[in-house]
Amino acid sequence: MTPGPPVVVASSARRARFAIPLLAALCMATPLACGDRGTSAQPAIAWTSCGQRLECARVQVPLDWNRPNEAEITLAVIRHLASRPEQRIGSLFWNPGGPGGSLDRVRDEGGTLDAQFHGRFDIVGWDIRGSGESTHVLCFDSQSDADAFFRDWALPFTTSSSSRILE
Repeated sequence: MTPGPPVVVASSARRARFAIPLLAALCMATPLACGDRGTSAQPAIAWTSCGQRLECARVQVPLDWNRPNEAEITLAVIRHLASRPEQRIGSLFWNPGGPGGSLDRVRDEGGTLDAQFHGRFDIVGWDIRGSGESTHVLCFDSQSDADAFFRDWALPFTTSSSSRILE
């Protein structure tokens, strides 16, 4: 998979749009999540084989979820298929942190996660917007805009410096 051209993100949404918590969310099987069961008004994910027990796809999503009918970007996704499909009960969406690296982690460690969950879940990973194989984004219109945003940016080490960062 090759990322498309960078997309400029409106500066007003910079922080909120790129904050992805470290989490593992369990999602029961649905056509949108898995792309292979039932019917849905949403298009199914078009999975293709990309390795042993691995399937890859690219999913179109809004650049800005507050403007879902405007610009779209593409997210790269991967899944390690459950080793016991007859006992499969859902998909585990796994984001090991980053940003990025989720595709490689599912490729490299999907079998281990599959074993930990007794082969009952597809393990799904994705490169978040702007990272890895997903559409690259530019958060600033210019280097001077980026410099202005990060001017005086420092890690807070005291209560007063923490308050200043949150303002």
